[in-house]
Amino acid sequence: MRVLLAVLVLLLLVAASMGTWWNISATSASEEQPGGSAAVRTPNVGDRAMAFKLRDAAGRSYSLTDLQDKKVVLLSFASVTCPVCKESAPAHQRIYEKFRGNAEFAMWGLYGNAPDRKALRKYARDNKLRYPLLLDQKAKVRAAYGAEETPTLVLVGKDGKVRAVFSGWSDDTEKLLIAQIEDALASEPTAPPPAELMPGRG
Repeated sequence: MRVLLAVLVLLLLVAASMGTWWNISATSASEEQPGGSAAVRTPNVGDRAMAFKLRDAAGRSYSLTDLQDKKVVLLSFASVTCPVCKESAPAHQRIYEKFRGNAEFAMWGLYGNAPDRKALRKYARDNKLRYPLLLDQKAKVRAAYGAEETPTLVLVGKDGKVRAVFSGWSDDTEKLLIAQIEDALASEPTAPPPAELMPGRG
């Protein structure tokens, strides 16, 4: 009887240790993305937008940091194989056309699955997209922003902080995005005041 009890206790201890190991392994796997980078979530409103630098289909470089304190930026994380992205492409272009004349606005499309710049140029032509489409090789920026669903749109204010996040596309998305962009453009100063006008200066 004592031997049987000892065996049962031993089995329970082994099972417990296996369970602990499994939980640790499962947690580690869930916190990692391909390439060993830590998992991230879609940014919340008020979070600082992660800086990045990418090139468009023509090889021109675009840096989010360069636009801080200058422009409101709409980032559209999309895919060349996403049917919803293609269906919403006309709405994306309408948003761009509405604000393209405003020097304080920029809109970039980030594509992580386009094989090369030539394919990205063709996608832009086929879908009549005239705003910059950036090649996000291996979707690293998309992963860093946690944009698992396409399209995901992230509106970044001039202060470099996230003002709005839209995942997917619905009939109301275009209207809501326009309202958010208008609010961002109206509520943020074009540039910080000159140093001589700052309190304690001059």
